[in-house]
Amino acid sequence: MLEKIPEIMEDTSDIITNKEAHYINKYIPSYLKGNMWQLYYSKTRDGTSYRTLMRQCSDKGPVVLLVRDVRGNIFGGFYSTDFRHANQYVGTGESFLFKFEGGDYCLKHWKATGKNSWFCRCDSEGIYMGSEPYSGLFIDNTVTNGSTHACQTYDNTQLSYSDKFRVHKLEIWGFDIEAY
Repeated sequence: MLEKIPEIMEDTSDIITNKEAHYINKYIPSYLKGNMWQLYYSKTRDGTSYRTLMRQCSDKGPVVLLVRDVRGNIFGGFYSTDFRHANQYVGTGESFLFKFEGGDYCLKHWKATGKNSWFCRCDSEGIYMGSEPYSGLFIDNTVTNGSTHACQTYDNTQLSYSDKFRVHKLEIWGFDIEAY
């Protein structure tokens, strides 16, 4: 008999299943693991306004970014600090990037290397995770385009098939505020 996986997502995701969320949750810091995931922003539900995205996600603590590009690739990152406008990198070494590849919920993840502290940043141009020489993950302020490159911050591989991609779906999930 299959064991039932406890629900961790408050709403239904258009990008991943509850089981896939559990795979990501394994790498989330322990102080957040017992919290229900809450959907702060969904491109499908909320549209492509960067202003709306920032308003709904800012100052609520760490978040998980989930991306499905137009080719069906699923990837994202754990943004380890308050999601807010800043002109410098913020966050901690708890941040990480990930992607699903192959079948059977195969999750690859890249934790911070300690080579630099350019973990996370949101500014008027968009959302960045990692740097040097380029961002590991970048979503532009139109919420429709992005890029991915290997970077020193995470020593990741490219997250999508191409270094430039079109965002089909984007979701930003947070955690139960009371526990944060």
